[in-house]
Amino acid sequence: LTDDLGPLTADERRAMIQASPLLATYGAAVDRESAYELLRGKPARAMQALDRALKLAPTFSDLHALAGDILLAGKPPDGAAKAYAQALRLYPKSADWMNKLGCVQKQLGDLVASELTLRQATALDPASRVARENLVTMLVEQQRVAEARAILQDALAVPDLVEDGRRNA
Repeated sequence: LTDDLGPLTADERRAMIQASPLLATYGAAVDRESAYELLRGKPARAMQALDRALKLAPTFSDLHALAGDILLAGKPPDGAAKAYAQALRLYPKSADWMNKLGCVQKQLGDLVASELTLRQATALDPASRVARENLVTMLVEQQRVAEARAILQDALAVPDLVEDGRRNA
C-alpha cells in the first residue's frame, strides 16, 4: 500500500482491513468473553481463518501465538506446543508465550521441558507473576516445596510494578 515506513493513512488502513482474511470470522466487534466463547465453540473455523493469514504473513509471530491459543482450546491441545514454539523462534523475547508453551508442555506430560521453559519465562520477565505462579505450582505438585519457597522468596525482591506506579503518580 505504501513504500515508506510511516503510519498508514485512513484509506490504506480501511483497504487492509477489508482485504484481511480474518474479517469474515472476526469482523464483528465482540468483548473478550464473547470472543473466547466463539473460539471455544468454533476452533476449526478460527484456525481456517488463521491459516489463511499465516499464508500471507508466515513470519508474523503473533499469528503463531494466536494459533497456539486456539489449539490450546482443543482437548488435548494438539499442535499448541508447536505453534508457541514457532512464535518463540520468530520472537524469542515473549515471556507470555514462553509461559504458555511451558503450560502446554506440562499438560502433555513433559515436565522436564515444562520446568525449563517456565524458568526461562521467569528469567526473561522476573515481574511475570503468571509464569512464576505456574512454575511454583508445578514444583509444589512434584513435592519440591523448598524450591518453590525459594522462588517465592526471590519474588519478594522484585519490585511490585503496580505499587511503583502508585508511588510515582
